[in-house]
Amino acid sequence: MTRIWRRLLPFNLVLWIVWWFAPSLPSFQPPKDEIVLYAAIASTTIMVLIFLMSNKAYVRANREYMYIGVPFYRVKIPYSYVKSLRITDLRHALNGVKLEKGDIKFILRYEADTPVSALILKEMPKPEGILHLFLPRYMFLAANRGFFFLLEDLMGFKSEFDSRLKSSRTIEELIS
Repeated sequence: MTRIWRRLLPFNLVLWIVWWFAPSLPSFQPPKDEIVLYAAIASTTIMVLIFLMSNKAYVRANREYMYIGVPFYRVKIPYSYVKSLRITDLRHALNGVKLEKGDIKFILRYEADTPVSALILKEMPKPEGILHLFLPRYMFLAANRGFFFLLEDLMGFKSEFDSRLKSSRTIEELIS
């Protein structure tokens, strides 16, 4: 989400500058300058909302699915797509991932041996292009297909996830 609001910022500046100088421009007469004003207000509102909600992400293990929630988008991962959930360190999770400057600034706050949870998948639940639009680049594992998460209660999430995964696999075995 940080990429989206950063890309909206120059667009908003251009809209506000065009609206400000609209009376002196012959091509922007009364109906058009109001349209530019409404577009600038709407775009700025969306940018501010995305900026404020960019750190409001969560990961939750439910009975049938695992949810990755970011503002405006939720990824539902069925347990049948999951190979494993491993605990690794940040250095190994980011090995081979190309990061943008903003992502590097975010990651540099943590030590290289910070424990993270690596979710390795058999296949992605959504097309990767859509996932890359909404999820930050540093969440994707480079070596395997999957994600990694930096969680407050890493061991609690791992035990909850393992119990949900085990119960879903026993239910699948009973059905088949």
